[in-house]
Amino acid sequence: MSFLSVKEQFNEFRVFLLNQKNAYGPGAEKIVYGSSKNKLTVTLSKLPQDLYLLMEIIAYKNILLSCRASAKDLTLDFSEEQALTSKADLIAQTFLESSVSPKLQVNIPFMVASDLLGSLKKYHMSYVLFNEVTSLLLQTLLFFYKKFCFTKFYSQVGRQRGCTGNIIR
Repeated sequence: MSFLSVKEQFNEFRVFLLNQKNAYGPGAEKIVYGSSKNKLTVTLSKLPQDLYLLMEIIAYKNILLSCRASAKDLTLDFSEEQALTSKADLIAQTFLESSVSPKLQVNIPFMVASDLLGSLKKYHMSYVLFNEVTSLLLQTLLFFYKKFCFTKFYSQVGRQRGCTGNIIR
């Protein structure tokens, strides 16, 4: 997801996610999308937090990879383990066990969050720790990123041709 590394594109997408509640009409809180076998329910107001959580997970994985790259036997020393634990705790406190209501700040099932919190309490720091969460976030964010790209392209083409209006919801 290279768009996450370009600040301007990241901010445009973040604003797009913030505006999704308005895009679905007054009173829209949640939407359901996906195939008949794989439907996902998304709380529109949580979309920006989904994006921020994905960024924090990427940062966690980058810390882990840089620690492992410098280790000869792929083990972590105390300070590296402490940095990873600190990052994982920050993720948990901010997104999964928030002191601000609702406790679960992102669009993942409660059971997935609960399982992840259990792993964190047992200090299972690994590269795969956030894989299930990442998969769920990517499904949601890619759905909206596709809409974002289409909307952005349509508006650019529309301005060039003198068209106005919103064709995608």
